[in-house]
Order: sequence, then structure tokens, then C-alpha cells
Amino acid sequence: MSEYGEDLYPRQGWGQALQALFDDRVVVVNEAASGRSAKSFIDEGRLDRILDRIRTGDYLFIQFGHNDQKPDEERHTEPFSTYLSYLARYIDGARLKGAIPVLFTPVQRRSFDEEGAFADTNGDYPKAVRTLSASKNVPLIDLARTTKALLGGDRTGGREKMVPVA
Repeated sequence: MSEYGEDLYPRQGWGQALQALFDDRVVVVNEAASGRSAKSFIDEGRLDRILDRIRTGDYLFIQFGHNDQKPDEERHTEPFSTYLSYLARYIDGARLKGAIPVLFTPVQRRSFDEEGAFADTNGDYPKAVRTLSASKNVPLIDLARTTKALLGGDRTGGREKMVPVA
């Protein structure tokens, strides 16, 4: 979701392109920060700043997972324990303000196995998000499955249309 500068174009997070899907009645405020996990985003005070500004009827889109896998203490979470408890803080905080939380699974990475099929690099994080969505009755957009399908499912699929390849 993160915002990337012009110097990295055409690289962009999906949140960066979201405003283009709406007219001027909808304002997208993208607070994503590259390299953050569900834990480090909270530890840096970023969630608190969002919750200070969010209003009744606003949507809070929540997507983490890639950086939660990192081994460093500042970012790492376990899929079915600490990851879920951090995500619950986003959900509960939004609901306390009258906002609507929406969970997203992490996008498929461009990593392949020896046969050229997508390698499962997201581990149990997408499954954990699906579980949390069901248990807390939170809308879910399954970007893990959707992006895997959009990218063609293997090295020779449609990814060149969407992802610049050097």
C-alpha cells in the first residue's frame, strides 16, 4: 500500500493508486509506510495518529504480513498469535471511532519455485487474516488469492502487463 516517490516509478503500492478509482466525493488518505509490520506500525505511533483523525463512516483498510515475517524483534509477529492481536487493535480502534475496518491479505510476491510456479512466501499470514475476518466479522479482500490469479500463476503468466520486468 505504501507510497513511493517519482524516483522509483513505476513502482507503487496499491494504496497509492486507489484514489484514481473514485470521484472527488471520496478522499483516500494513504498512511501506509514501507517496511512496517502490524507491530512496528503501532510501536511508531502511526495507528494512534490515524485514530486521532478517523471519523464515523470512514473506512480503515488494514494490510500487513510481508514484514511481520521478518526475524527482527521490531517487526516480527507470529501468524496465529501476536499478528492477530496486533490486527485486532486496528479493528477495535476503528470500531470505537465509528469507522469501518476492512482486512486485506498480503499480496502475492513474485517468487517462484523450480517449476516456475509461484512459491508460497506468505506462510500462514493470509490464512490468519481470513480467520480473523471471520471471527471478528470484518469485511475481507483476499489480495493473496486475487493477485496470484491476476499475475497468471506462473513465470509465463500475465505479470508483464502489470509488473515491470527488467
